[in-house]
Amino acid sequence: MIATTHRRLFGALLTLTLLGAAAPMRPDTIIVTTTAELEAALAPANAGAHILVRAGDYDLSHALTVPDDATLVGEGVMSFDASGLPAGMEASGRTLLRATTALAGDLLTLGDGATIQGLVIEDVVGRLVAGNLVAVYSRAAGDFISATIVECELINPNPPLVAPQGSTGRGLAVVTLNPNLSLDPPAHEGAVLWAKMTRSIVRSPGTGVGVFAINFASHAEIRLDLEGNVVGGGLSASAGVGRPDAVTGAAMIVQSKNNLYRSDSPVPTAIGWTLFGGADAPSPIFVSGASTFNALRIHSDGDRIEGFATGIAAAGGRRFGPLSAPISSNSVDMNLHGTQLQTTAADLTLFGARSFVAGVYPDEGNTLHLVVRQANGSGARANQYADALSTPSGSLGPGNLLEIVGSQNAFVQTNDDFDPIPPAEFFTK
Repeated sequence: MIATTHRRLFGALLTLTLLGAAAPMRPDTIIVTTTAELEAALAPANAGAHILVRAGDYDLSHALTVPDDATLVGEGVMSFDASGLPAGMEASGRTLLRATTALAGDLLTLGDGATIQGLVIEDVVGRLVAGNLVAVYSRAAGDFISATIVECELINPNPPLVAPQGSTGRGLAVVTLNPNLSLDPPAHEGAVLWAKMTRSIVRSPGTGVGVFAINFASHAEIRLDLEGNVVGGGLSASAGVGRPDAVTGAAMIVQSKNNLYRSDSPVPTAIGWTLFGGADAPSPIFVSGASTFNALRIHSDGDRIEGFATGIAAAGGRRFGPLSAPISSNSVDMNLHGTQLQTTAADLTLFGARSFVAGVYPDEGNTLHLVVRQANGSGARANQYADALSTPSGSLGPGNLLEIVGSQNAFVQTNDDFDPIPPAEFFTK
Protein backbone atom coordinates (compact mmCIF):
# COMPACT_ATOMS: atom_id res chain seq x y z
CA MET A 1 0.00 0.00 0.00
CA ILE A 2 2.67 2.53 1.03
CA ALA A 3 4.95 1.78 -1.95
CA THR A 4 2.04 2.20 -4.35
CA THR A 5 1.05 5.41 -2.61
CA HIS A 6 4.54 6.85 -2.96
CA ARG A 7 4.56 6.19 -6.72
CA ARG A 8 1.23 7.99 -7.03
CA LEU A 9 2.47 10.87 -4.89
CA PHE A 10 5.56 11.33 -7.05
CA GLY A 11 3.46 11.62 -10.17
CA ALA A 12 1.10 14.04 -8.47
CA LEU A 13 4.01 16.22 -7.33
CA LEU A 14 5.25 16.60 -10.90
CA THR A 15 1.77 17.62 -12.04
CA LEU A 16 1.32 20.06 -9.18
CA THR A 17 4.72 21.65 -9.77
CA LEU A 18 3.78 22.34 -13.36
CA LEU A 19 0.43 23.77 -12.35
CA GLY A 20 2.04 26.10 -9.83
CA ALA A 21 4.54 27.55 -12.32
CA ALA A 22 3.96 31.06 -13.60
CA ALA A 23 2.47 31.11 -17.11
CA PRO A 24 0.65 33.49 -19.47
CA MET A 25 -3.15 33.62 -19.20
CA ARG A 26 -4.69 30.70 -21.00
CA PRO A 27 -7.20 31.56 -23.74
CA ASP A 28 -9.84 29.44 -21.99
CA THR A 29 -9.43 31.22 -18.62
CA ILE A 30 -12.66 31.92 -16.72
CA ILE A 31 -12.51 35.51 -15.45
CA VAL A 32 -14.37 36.33 -12.21
CA THR A 33 -15.32 39.82 -11.03
CA THR A 34 -18.26 39.19 -8.64
CA THR A 35 -19.15 36.73 -5.89
CA ALA A 36 -21.94 35.27 -8.04
CA GLU A 37 -19.47 34.67 -10.87
CA LEU A 38 -17.05 33.03 -8.43
CA GLU A 39 -19.73 30.62 -7.19
CA ALA A 40 -20.66 29.76 -10.78
CA ALA A 41 -17.03 29.25 -11.81
CA LEU A 42 -16.47 26.75 -9.01
CA ALA A 43 -19.17 24.39 -10.22
CA PRO A 44 -18.10 20.72 -10.60
CA ALA A 45 -18.58 21.03 -14.37
CA ASN A 46 -15.52 23.30 -14.48
CA ALA A 47 -13.10 20.56 -13.47
CA GLY A 48 -9.69 21.34 -14.98
CA ALA A 49 -10.53 25.00 -15.52
CA HIS A 50 -8.17 27.94 -14.99
CA ILE A 51 -10.10 30.54 -12.98
CA LEU A 52 -8.77 34.08 -12.54
CA VAL A 53 -10.39 36.10 -9.74
CA ARG A 54 -9.81 39.79 -10.35
CA ALA A 55 -8.62 42.05 -7.54
CA GLY A 56 -11.34 43.06 -5.11
CA ASP A 57 -13.32 41.88 -2.09
CA TYR A 58 -15.62 38.85 -2.41
CA ASP A 59 -17.99 38.29 0.54
CA LEU A 60 -18.94 34.63 0.80
CA SER A 61 -22.22 33.37 2.24
CA HIS A 62 -21.75 29.81 0.96
CA ALA A 63 -18.94 27.31 1.38
CA LEU A 64 -17.09 26.78 -1.89
CA THR A 65 -15.20 23.85 -3.45
CA VAL A 66 -12.45 24.16 -6.05
CA PRO A 67 -13.22 21.46 -8.66
CA ASP A 68 -10.82 18.64 -9.45
CA ASP A 69 -7.74 19.74 -11.43
CA ALA A 70 -8.88 23.37 -11.39
CA THR A 71 -6.55 26.30 -10.69
CA LEU A 72 -8.00 29.25 -8.76
CA VAL A 73 -5.76 32.31 -9.02
CA GLY A 74 -6.09 35.77 -7.51
CA GLU A 75 -4.26 38.91 -8.53
CA GLY A 76 -2.55 39.39 -5.18
CA VAL A 77 1.21 39.81 -4.97
CA MET A 78 2.96 38.35 -1.93
CA SER A 79 5.61 40.46 -0.21
CA PHE A 80 8.62 38.88 1.47
CA ASP A 81 10.84 39.89 4.38
CA ALA A 82 14.63 40.09 4.37
CA SER A 83 14.91 36.38 5.19
CA GLY A 84 12.79 35.41 2.21
CA LEU A 85 9.69 34.47 4.21
CA PRO A 86 6.23 35.76 3.21
CA ALA A 87 5.16 38.95 5.00
CA GLY A 88 1.63 39.24 3.62
CA MET A 89 -0.13 40.22 0.44
CA GLU A 90 0.54 43.71 -0.86
CA ALA A 91 -2.43 45.98 -0.09
CA SER A 92 -2.86 47.18 -3.65
CA GLY A 93 -4.46 44.78 -6.09
CA ARG A 94 -5.20 41.93 -3.69
CA THR A 95 -7.99 39.39 -4.17
CA LEU A 96 -9.84 38.82 -0.88
CA LEU A 97 -12.28 35.95 -0.28
CA ARG A 98 -13.99 36.82 3.02
CA ALA A 99 -16.57 34.84 5.00
CA THR A 100 -19.79 36.41 6.18
CA THR A 101 -21.53 35.32 9.38
CA ALA A 102 -24.05 33.43 7.21
CA LEU A 103 -21.42 31.04 5.83
CA ALA A 104 -21.61 27.54 7.35
CA GLY A 105 -18.56 25.26 7.40
CA ASP A 106 -15.24 25.63 5.61
CA LEU A 107 -14.62 28.57 3.30
CA LEU A 108 -12.75 26.69 0.58
CA THR A 109 -12.43 22.93 0.06
CA LEU A 110 -9.88 21.73 -2.50
CA GLY A 111 -10.60 18.92 -4.94
CA ASP A 112 -8.08 16.45 -6.35
CA GLY A 113 -5.42 18.25 -8.36
CA ALA A 114 -6.70 21.67 -7.27
CA THR A 115 -4.30 24.62 -6.87
CA ILE A 116 -4.94 28.03 -5.31
CA GLN A 117 -2.56 30.95 -5.67
CA GLY A 118 -2.43 34.69 -5.02
CA LEU A 119 -5.50 34.78 -2.72
CA VAL A 120 -6.25 36.28 0.68
CA ILE A 121 -8.79 34.06 2.48
CA GLU A 122 -10.27 35.51 5.67
CA ASP A 123 -12.74 34.20 8.24
CA VAL A 124 -15.05 36.29 10.42
CA VAL A 125 -15.60 36.03 14.17
CA GLY A 126 -18.94 34.68 15.36
CA ARG A 127 -20.18 32.48 12.53
CA LEU A 128 -23.13 30.33 13.66
CA VAL A 129 -21.68 27.22 12.04
CA ALA A 130 -17.93 27.62 12.28
CA GLY A 131 -15.37 25.95 10.06
CA ASN A 132 -11.84 26.22 8.72
CA LEU A 133 -10.34 28.43 6.04
CA VAL A 134 -8.97 25.87 3.56
CA ALA A 135 -9.79 22.15 3.74
CA VAL A 136 -8.51 19.01 2.04
CA TYR A 137 -10.84 16.12 2.88
CA SER A 138 -11.25 12.54 1.75
CA ARG A 139 -14.53 11.84 -0.04
CA ALA A 140 -14.77 8.04 0.06
CA ALA A 141 -12.86 4.91 1.00
CA GLY A 142 -9.73 4.51 -1.14
CA ASP A 143 -9.88 8.13 -2.30
CA PHE A 144 -6.78 9.99 -3.51
CA ILE A 145 -6.57 13.78 -3.35
CA SER A 146 -3.61 16.06 -3.92
CA ALA A 147 -3.85 19.84 -3.57
CA THR A 148 -1.51 22.83 -3.57
CA ILE A 149 -1.48 26.28 -1.94
CA VAL A 150 1.00 28.80 -3.35
CA GLU A 151 1.60 32.36 -2.11
CA CYS A 152 -1.70 32.75 -0.30
CA GLU A 153 -2.56 34.57 2.94
CA LEU A 154 -4.96 32.82 5.33
CA ILE A 155 -6.43 34.92 8.17
CA ASN A 156 -8.19 33.03 10.97
CA PRO A 157 -9.41 35.15 13.93
CA ASN A 158 -11.17 32.19 15.63
CA PRO A 159 -10.03 29.78 18.36
CA PRO A 160 -9.79 26.02 17.76
CA LEU A 161 -12.92 24.07 18.70
CA VAL A 162 -14.11 20.47 18.42
CA ALA A 163 -17.71 20.11 17.21
CA PRO A 164 -19.80 17.09 16.10
CA GLN A 165 -19.07 17.95 12.47
CA GLY A 166 -15.34 18.07 13.20
CA SER A 167 -12.61 20.47 14.23
CA THR A 168 -12.93 24.19 13.47
CA GLY A 169 -10.69 27.23 13.83
CA ARG A 170 -7.89 25.89 11.62
CA GLY A 171 -6.12 27.71 8.81
CA LEU A 172 -5.45 24.60 6.71
CA ALA A 173 -7.24 21.36 7.68
CA VAL A 174 -6.26 18.03 6.06
CA VAL A 175 -8.45 15.15 7.26
CA THR A 176 -9.34 11.61 6.24
CA LEU A 177 -12.91 11.37 7.45
CA ASN A 178 -15.24 9.18 9.42
CA PRO A 179 -18.15 11.29 8.19
CA ASN A 180 -21.01 10.10 10.39
CA LEU A 181 -19.55 8.98 13.73
CA SER A 182 -19.66 5.20 13.10
CA LEU A 183 -22.98 5.33 11.22
CA ASP A 184 -23.32 5.07 7.45
CA PRO A 185 -21.54 6.19 5.35
CA PRO A 186 -18.52 4.40 6.83
CA ALA A 187 -15.06 5.80 7.49
CA HIS A 188 -12.90 6.48 4.44
CA GLU A 189 -10.49 3.59 4.95
CA GLY A 190 -7.41 3.56 2.72
CA ALA A 191 -7.83 7.16 1.57
CA VAL A 192 -4.68 9.11 0.68
CA LEU A 193 -4.35 12.90 0.95
CA TRP A 194 -1.41 15.06 -0.07
CA ALA A 195 -1.33 18.78 0.67
CA LYS A 196 1.51 21.06 -0.37
CA MET A 197 1.83 24.65 0.88
CA THR A 198 4.66 26.97 -0.18
CA ARG A 199 5.51 30.65 0.36
CA SER A 200 2.23 31.29 2.16
CA ILE A 201 1.32 32.93 5.47
CA VAL A 202 -1.29 31.80 8.00
CA ARG A 203 -2.38 34.36 10.61
CA SER A 204 -4.05 33.02 13.79
CA PRO A 205 -4.55 35.92 16.23
CA GLY A 206 -7.38 34.07 18.03
CA THR A 207 -5.11 31.14 19.10
CA GLY A 208 -6.35 28.97 16.22
CA VAL A 209 -4.20 26.20 14.74
CA GLY A 210 -2.28 27.11 11.59
CA VAL A 211 -2.01 23.64 9.99
CA PHE A 212 -4.07 20.69 11.24
CA ALA A 213 -3.87 17.11 9.93
CA ILE A 214 -5.51 13.95 11.26
CA ASN A 215 -6.60 10.48 10.15
CA PHE A 216 -10.00 9.30 11.34
CA ALA A 217 -9.88 6.25 9.07
CA SER A 218 -7.84 3.03 9.20
CA HIS A 219 -5.05 2.41 6.67
CA ALA A 220 -5.37 6.02 5.48
CA GLU A 221 -2.35 8.22 4.74
CA ILE A 222 -1.74 11.96 4.83
CA ARG A 223 1.32 13.72 3.47
CA LEU A 224 2.11 17.37 4.22
CA ASP A 225 4.84 19.22 2.33
CA LEU A 226 5.43 22.65 3.87
CA GLU A 227 8.20 24.92 2.64
CA GLY A 228 9.00 28.61 3.09
CA ASN A 229 5.82 29.48 4.99
CA VAL A 230 4.93 31.54 8.05
CA VAL A 231 2.46 29.45 10.06
CA GLY A 232 0.75 31.39 12.83
CA GLY A 233 -0.79 29.01 15.35
CA GLY A 234 1.62 26.17 14.64
CA LEU A 235 1.12 22.57 13.53
CA SER A 236 -1.12 19.85 14.99
CA ALA A 237 -0.83 16.35 13.48
CA SER A 238 -2.15 12.95 14.59
CA ALA A 239 -1.60 9.80 12.53
CA GLY A 240 -4.65 7.94 13.84
CA VAL A 241 -7.55 8.94 16.10
CA GLY A 242 -10.73 7.01 16.88
CA ARG A 243 -13.79 9.18 16.19
CA PRO A 244 -15.32 6.96 17.41
CA ASP A 245 -14.44 3.85 15.35
CA ALA A 246 -11.11 2.14 15.92
CA VAL A 247 -8.29 3.39 13.68
CA THR A 248 -5.37 1.12 12.85
CA GLY A 249 -2.49 1.19 10.37
CA ALA A 250 -2.86 4.87 9.42
CA ALA A 251 0.17 7.00 8.49
CA MET A 252 1.21 10.66 8.51
CA ILE A 253 4.29 11.99 6.70
CA VAL A 254 5.33 15.61 7.25
CA GLN A 255 8.16 17.30 5.37
CA SER A 256 8.79 20.76 6.82
CA LYS A 257 11.56 22.98 5.46
CA ASN A 258 12.50 26.58 6.22
CA ASN A 259 9.18 27.48 7.83
CA LEU A 260 8.52 29.90 10.68
CA TYR A 261 5.93 28.59 13.12
CA ARG A 262 4.91 31.41 15.46
CA SER A 263 2.37 32.40 18.08
CA ASP A 264 0.14 35.20 16.75
CA SER A 265 -2.00 35.71 19.88
CA PRO A 266 -1.50 38.41 22.56
CA VAL A 267 -0.82 35.67 25.14
CA PRO A 268 1.50 32.90 23.87
CA THR A 269 -0.42 30.13 22.13
CA ALA A 270 -0.05 26.92 24.13
CA ILE A 271 1.88 24.63 21.75
CA GLY A 272 3.84 25.12 18.52
CA TRP A 273 3.86 21.51 17.31
CA THR A 274 1.46 18.91 18.69
CA LEU A 275 2.39 15.47 17.36
CA PHE A 276 0.76 12.10 18.14
CA GLY A 277 1.12 8.69 16.54
CA GLY A 278 -2.18 7.43 17.96
CA ALA A 279 -4.71 9.11 20.22
CA ASP A 280 -8.32 9.29 21.29
CA ALA A 281 -10.56 12.25 20.49
CA PRO A 282 -10.85 14.95 23.18
CA SER A 283 -14.64 14.99 22.90
CA PRO A 284 -17.38 14.36 25.50
CA ILE A 285 -19.98 13.33 22.90
CA PHE A 286 -18.61 9.82 22.17
CA VAL A 287 -16.11 7.22 23.37
CA SER A 288 -13.15 6.63 21.07
CA GLY A 289 -12.39 3.19 19.71
CA ALA A 290 -8.90 1.73 19.78
CA SER A 291 -5.98 3.52 18.15
CA THR A 292 -3.28 1.02 17.19
CA PHE A 293 -0.29 0.65 14.83
CA ASN A 294 -0.52 4.24 13.56
CA ALA A 295 2.70 6.05 12.60
CA LEU A 296 3.69 9.70 12.23
CA ARG A 297 6.99 10.66 10.59
CA ILE A 298 8.18 14.26 10.53
CA HIS A 299 11.38 15.68 9.08
CA SER A 300 12.21 19.28 9.94
CA ASP A 301 15.01 21.12 8.16
CA GLY A 302 15.80 24.72 9.12
CA ASP A 303 12.45 25.45 10.79
CA ARG A 304 11.89 28.04 13.53
CA ILE A 305 9.29 27.60 16.30
CA GLU A 306 8.84 30.89 18.15
CA GLY A 307 6.69 32.55 20.79
CA PHE A 308 4.70 29.55 21.99
CA ALA A 309 4.50 28.45 25.60
CA THR A 310 5.68 24.95 24.60
CA GLY A 311 7.61 24.40 21.38
CA ILE A 312 7.12 20.69 20.62
CA ALA A 313 4.73 18.40 22.52
CA ALA A 314 4.94 14.87 21.10
CA ALA A 315 3.93 11.37 22.17
CA GLY A 316 3.72 8.03 20.44
CA GLY A 317 0.32 7.49 22.09
CA ARG A 318 -1.92 9.96 23.93
CA ARG A 319 -4.97 9.25 26.14
CA PHE A 320 -7.54 11.97 26.88
CA GLY A 321 -10.63 10.02 27.99
CA PRO A 322 -10.97 7.36 30.71
CA LEU A 323 -13.37 5.20 28.65
CA SER A 324 -11.41 5.15 25.39
CA ALA A 325 -10.29 1.78 24.05
CA PRO A 326 -6.55 0.87 24.10
CA ILE A 327 -4.09 3.26 22.51
CA SER A 328 -1.19 0.93 21.71
CA SER A 329 1.69 0.24 19.30
CA ASN A 330 1.67 3.73 17.81
CA SER A 331 4.80 5.68 16.90
CA VAL A 332 6.24 9.10 16.20
CA ASP A 333 9.53 9.30 14.30
CA MET A 334 10.90 12.86 14.48
CA ASN A 335 14.02 14.15 12.73
CA LEU A 336 15.05 17.71 13.66
CA HIS A 337 17.88 19.27 11.67
CA GLY A 338 18.75 22.90 12.35
CA THR A 339 15.45 23.49 14.13
CA GLN A 340 15.39 26.68 16.23
CA LEU A 341 13.07 27.00 19.25
CA GLN A 342 12.28 30.14 21.24
CA THR A 343 9.57 29.49 23.83
CA THR A 344 8.29 30.90 27.12
CA ALA A 345 7.73 27.71 29.16
CA ALA A 346 9.18 24.54 27.58
CA ASP A 347 11.02 23.70 24.38
CA LEU A 348 10.37 19.94 24.44
CA THR A 349 7.83 17.70 26.16
CA LEU A 350 8.53 14.24 24.75
CA PHE A 351 6.89 10.97 25.80
CA GLY A 352 6.57 7.45 24.52
CA ALA A 353 3.02 7.58 25.89
CA ARG A 354 1.00 10.25 27.68
CA SER A 355 -2.24 10.08 29.68
CA PHE A 356 -4.30 12.95 31.05
CA VAL A 357 -6.52 10.79 33.24
CA ALA A 358 -5.84 9.01 36.52
CA GLY A 359 -5.90 5.24 36.78
CA VAL A 360 -4.32 2.19 35.19
CA TYR A 361 -4.70 1.75 31.42
CA PRO A 362 -3.60 -0.95 28.95
CA ASP A 363 -1.93 1.49 26.53
CA GLU A 364 1.35 -0.18 25.60
CA GLY A 365 4.10 -0.35 23.02
CA ASN A 366 3.92 3.33 21.97
CA THR A 367 7.22 4.89 20.90
CA LEU A 368 8.71 8.29 20.20
CA HIS A 369 11.96 8.07 18.22
CA LEU A 370 14.03 11.25 17.90
CA VAL A 371 17.03 12.32 15.82
CA VAL A 372 18.17 15.88 16.57
CA ARG A 373 21.23 17.78 15.38
CA GLN A 374 22.32 21.38 15.00
CA ALA A 375 19.19 22.50 16.84
CA ASN A 376 18.92 25.40 19.29
CA GLY A 377 16.69 25.76 22.33
CA SER A 378 15.68 28.64 24.60
CA GLY A 379 17.87 27.96 27.63
CA ALA A 380 16.45 26.97 31.01
CA ARG A 381 12.88 25.78 30.50
CA ALA A 382 10.49 23.19 31.95
CA ASN A 383 11.37 20.47 29.43
CA GLN A 384 9.97 17.01 30.15
CA TYR A 385 11.05 13.56 28.98
CA ALA A 386 9.51 10.18 29.88
CA ASP A 387 8.81 6.73 28.48
CA ALA A 388 5.29 7.09 29.88
CA LEU A 389 3.65 9.87 31.88
CA SER A 390 0.19 9.96 33.43
CA THR A 391 -1.08 13.18 35.02
CA PRO A 392 -2.87 12.95 37.45
CA SER A 393 -0.94 10.02 38.86
CA GLY A 394 -1.62 6.69 37.23
CA SER A 395 0.11 4.14 35.06
CA LEU A 396 0.17 2.84 31.52
CA GLY A 397 0.96 -0.57 30.09
CA PRO A 398 4.47 -1.87 29.34
CA GLY A 399 6.74 -1.17 26.41
CA ASN A 400 6.15 2.57 25.99
CA LEU A 401 9.46 4.11 24.98
CA LEU A 402 11.16 7.44 24.36
CA GLU A 403 14.31 6.82 22.30
CA ILE A 404 16.85 9.46 21.21
CA VAL A 405 19.43 8.38 18.65
CA GLY A 406 23.09 8.74 19.72
CA SER A 407 24.61 9.56 23.09
CA GLN A 408 23.95 12.28 25.62
CA ASN A 409 27.43 13.65 24.97
CA ALA A 410 26.80 13.84 21.22
CA PHE A 411 23.52 15.65 21.91
CA VAL A 412 25.37 18.31 23.92
CA GLN A 413 28.08 18.65 21.27
CA THR A 414 25.73 19.08 18.31
CA ASN A 415 22.84 21.08 19.85
CA ASP A 416 22.71 24.26 21.95
CA ASP A 417 20.65 25.74 24.78
CA PHE A 418 18.37 22.85 25.67
CA ASP A 419 18.08 22.92 29.46
CA PRO A 420 17.43 20.42 30.84
CA ILE A 421 18.71 18.04 28.20
CA PRO A 422 17.23 14.54 28.05
CA PRO A 423 18.61 12.18 30.73
CA ALA A 424 21.16 9.59 29.59
CA GLU A 425 18.66 6.71 29.94
CA PHE A 426 16.75 7.82 26.83
CA PHE A 427 19.72 7.71 24.45
CA THR A 428 20.58 4.69 22.28
CA LYS A 429 24.31 4.85 23.19
